[in-house]
Amino acid sequence: MGAALMPVGCSAGADGEGQDVDNTDVFGMSYEEFKATVYQEPDTGLWIVDGDTPVADERGLRDFYYKHIQQGALSIYTSGGVDVKWSAAQQVNITYCISDTFGANKSAMVTAMNNATAAWEAAANVNFVHLTQYDSSCTASQSNVVFDVRPVSGQSYLARAFFPNSSRSQRNILVDSSSFGNLGQWTLAGILRHELGHTLGFRHEHTRPEAGTCFEDNNYRPLTEYDSKSVMHYPQCNGTNSGDLVLTAKDITGVQAIYGAPGGQPPPPPPPAQCAHDKCISGSALTSGCDACVTQICAADPYCCSTSWDSQCVQEVNSICGLSCGAQPAPCAHSVCTTGVKLAANCSSCATTVCAKDPYCCNTKWDGTCVNEAKSWCGAGACN
Repeated sequence: MGAALMPVGCSAGADGEGQDVDNTDVFGMSYEEFKATVYQEPDTGLWIVDGDTPVADERGLRDFYYKHIQQGALSIYTSGGVDVKWSAAQQVNITYCISDTFGANKSAMVTAMNNATAAWEAAANVNFVHLTQYDSSCTASQSNVVFDVRPVSGQSYLARAFFPNSSRSQRNILVDSSSFGNLGQWTLAGILRHELGHTLGFRHEHTRPEAGTCFEDNNYRPLTEYDSKSVMHYPQCNGTNSGDLVLTAKDITGVQAIYGAPGGQPPPPPPPAQCAHDKCISGSALTSGCDACVTQICAADPYCCSTSWDSQCVQEVNSICGLSCGAQPAPCAHSVCTTGVKLAANCSSCATTVCAKDPYCCNTKWDGTCVNEAKSWCGAGACN
């Protein structure tokens, strides 16, 4: 997944609502132990890692394990730190076919895809084109379309999709037969709106630390503030989208930031930078402009935005901005880079980051996994 992004999808439980298939903690697992937790699609042989991310073969699975699992990262959805998206020419001509093998469900599938593609087309300068002449030969090897839409059955998901830099053989939306049953508050069109978000390059919103659960990895670039109602957010991962999966105002802002507004208009100005941590907690340098008070402090004390937001910067919240941070948290009982007793989540910005994603570290014990997470999630300088 370092060079090619793998497909992703929506999975479902018995109640019809999506849920991650496998949230197993894989830190410290041997390869064989890890492999035993991974679902393999019986018809394609693809291994499904991280709940809904296919890997082509066991060699790829082993590479995935050694490159990512041993280092605590379950998946990578960027390529060299560059946004994965369609080219300007391709974004307005994303062609697809819908397999005739849907049979009696074909009409419902066509209608749902029309509704789902229309939602994204109304939000941004993208255009999905159904080339019906290839429906009778709609397979993963159909080279006359960008992607294919095909039925599957007995899978662990409702549907799965892909990212823009996937190879043609993996650029498919596979829809399980269970998606045509009772989905509760969801519709087939809603599921496809979510999957099409992946085809445009968008991550699950619940991988962001604000969700507090269902963390996947840090390999994303936020386009807006966290959105618990996003079409890309699983409701069972502390999402607040109580109805069908639909695009929110923030989803629209985000997709326009990448592809521009409908009709080829340029993207709107990017939103202000978000502060890396609370200004009342010492930690990494903050970005001037992420907060009005931070801007004032960095103008008077550039060290706070160029090197480190230390205790002096925290004191300047009061002396420069006239604001109160209240009672300051006690310092960490020990370094985040050493094992020991549990740490207070607010004793440092790094502890805050780790404990938001792995509460065990602040509820029970700061063990070796917590140390590895600090090194991985808090930046290269966290343990220097």
